[in-house]
Amino acid sequence: MAGSARTLLASGWNRATLRLAAIWSLTLFREKHLKCVFPFYTLSMQNEFTAVIERDDEWFVAWSPEIPGANGQGRSVEECRESLGAAIQLILEDRREDGLRGAPADALRETVTIR
Repeated sequence: MAGSARTLLASGWNRATLRLAAIWSLTLFREKHLKCVFPFYTLSMQNEFTAVIERDDEWFVAWSPEIPGANGQGRSVEECRESLGAAIQLILEDRREDGLRGAPADALRETVTIR
């Protein structure tokens, strides 16, 4: 375990909070990097997901039952919700990229809207 992780655990952070902090940091890095490299980068898909938010001492932690692996955290409910939204966005973008890798170049790509 890294020294900084040991320090955070000693100061009262639990392993779940450390994992969420790592996910959040990666999400922020990816968002900044993609927007710098691809100025036109936006998420075209919009939908609603359930956010299950729980209090963990001074922090709020969240997860979404519709998107396995999506977690968020924050010192306020709003910050927690935004963190979860960023994690969901990151997961869906990654799944889209993975799913399109094997698609033939001449295959039709259309948008399906769910309301």
